[in-house]
Amino acid sequence: MLQRFHLLIWCLAVAVLAYVALDFWSTKNARPHKKFERLWAEDVELLEKSKKLPPPWFKVREIKLIGGTPETKAWLKRIQVPLRTNADGTHNLEVILVVWDESGKKGVMIQYDLVDINSGENVWELGRTLIVSAPNLKKGFAAFLEELRL
Repeated sequence: MLQRFHLLIWCLAVAVLAYVALDFWSTKNARPHKKFERLWAEDVELLEKSKKLPPPWFKVREIKLIGGTPETKAWLKRIQVPLRTNADGTHNLEVILVVWDESGKKGVMIQYDLVDINSGENVWELGRTLIVSAPNLKKGFAAFLEELRL
């Protein structure tokens, strides 16, 4: 009986280790839109836990997503949006997303605008930038020579 218990514990430990390794690998090697999806969900969760969002954030009836570039529009078709709506909401949320690439560094600019449904006025806005991937930096003498050529 004790041997079976040890075997069960060993199998559970291997399963947890495999899950952690797969999660780490998939985070590092995921496609950019999947990395963004994960980062965006984590960022929204962080914002909501911070208690710094205005009360209308939790009273959003409708979300309007605006892709600022063709690449962003393609990403929006492939990801799950981490924002929630409330059927009894008093505000709409407009979200502008723009994917950008600068010197090999890829990121997404997110602009949130809360609009009062009755008045049509923008009552709150927030801009966030999420870095999806850093530039692929080469190491060593070859990278040094390449920089000199520029």
